[in-house]
Amino acid sequence: MARDWALFLHLVGVLLFVGASVGVTALRLLAIGKARPSESALLLRAVRPLVPLVGLGLVWTVAAGAWLAHELGVSYGAGWLRWT
Repeated sequence: MARDWALFLHLVGVLLFVGASVGVTALRLLAIGKARPSESALLLRAVRPLVPLVGLGLVWTVAAGAWLAHELGVSYGAGWLRWT
């Protein structure tokens, strides 16, 4: 049962990280193409609340991934885990 929770939380972290990253990237690219500085500023202000979500998603993904690796009995010295 703990393995299922670890996998679920890991996937939630991944979705949060990727979703927030895509949102930040899209808003920044939209801000670059605006002719009026006020429009760019509005879009860049919309990026601010998403930045902590990127960090939270990253930390959540790594923490839940470590828990999942522990539950699966994977060595922390495994090459693919060490490089991530």
